[in-house]
Amino acid sequence: MMHLNQRGRKHMVNSWTGFDQLKEVWLGDCYPVEYYNGTSSAVYDAFARITEITQTDLAEIETILKQQGVIVHRPRFTCKEDYVNEHGVLIKPPIMPRDDSMALGNNFYHLRNNYKTDPWQHQLNLIGDHAVSITPELDCLGPPSIVRVGADLYIDYDTHKHVWGMVGSTFVDWAKDYRVHIIETGGHSDGVFCPVAEGIIVASCWMEEYNHTFPNWKVFQLPQEHTVHFGKWWIDDDSITNNNAFADHINQYALDWIGDFTETQFSVNMLVVNEKTVISVNENRELNDWLDSNGINVIIAPFRAKSFWDGGLHCLTVDTIRNGTKRDFFPHRRTKHYLDWQ
Repeated sequence: MMHLNQRGRKHMVNSWTGFDQLKEVWLGDCYPVEYYNGTSSAVYDAFARITEITQTDLAEIETILKQQGVIVHRPRFTCKEDYVNEHGVLIKPPIMPRDDSMALGNNFYHLRNNYKTDPWQHQLNLIGDHAVSITPELDCLGPPSIVRVGADLYIDYDTHKHVWGMVGSTFVDWAKDYRVHIIETGGHSDGVFCPVAEGIIVASCWMEEYNHTFPNWKVFQLPQEHTVHFGKWWIDDDSITNNNAFADHINQYALDWIGDFTETQFSVNMLVVNEKTVISVNENRELNDWLDSNGINVIIAPFRAKSFWDGGLHCLTVDTIRNGTKRDFFPHRRTKHYLDWQ
């Protein structure tokens, strides 16, 4: 894992709370369609269609973000050979930067990957690669399973349990200045609950109790969202879902590209622009009305391939700069570095 510290660079990274005013963000991307040259025509045609709708919708998302005054950074590709494994098979594209990157206060963490040339290298250079250090114990850091709310971090146990024996040394570096709450959400926390403003949380059906972690905050509990599917991925195009050659290709070469969208509630996986504005890839009228009643506007952004790539706006982005500092939303809590169980 790469740890990039901001010594000598003012506000190159500043992100303490997920609902402070957003200023700069990374937005993922998929490969250019020519990277699929050499596959069968059936596989190529499916990837070409997925690439087309993905890139079209990402361009619209970028426009929406810029209209909100947000600076958007995108990955840069060099050549196909830089993104294949030792067997010549394409590695998962950097479509979901939240999977392996996180801003935590004034520090930025970027997981090691298997690309020969990191498509985010330009952005990493802007952040400052002069202070890179490799610290193996930080392998426990799982960005989609860490929720930042000022002085408090909420870290999912299930995602990190394979390294939980080293919990003490793990937290001493990147979480030493926070109160850390160990919670059990069953996976990526950003698909389970989302603090959208001070005192307001949107939650999925997977987790119901917030009285201890967020006392007196209002919680909107979404019922489970039912979606059409025939497996762990789906896209609204019969020429793709009925394409057996493409399904075989995914099963053989790209299972790690797709996740399991049947476990994802896209309405929770939102990107918060500020305490009055959120962006979502999913239209949920009941939720939108509730947020509106609390003074929060929901902007719906298109992402037609969300059930293939298995991610919403939070997964598609990494917020590198927000206004604000490390506020303490729960000053009554005793000062403690880490391990305050839900």
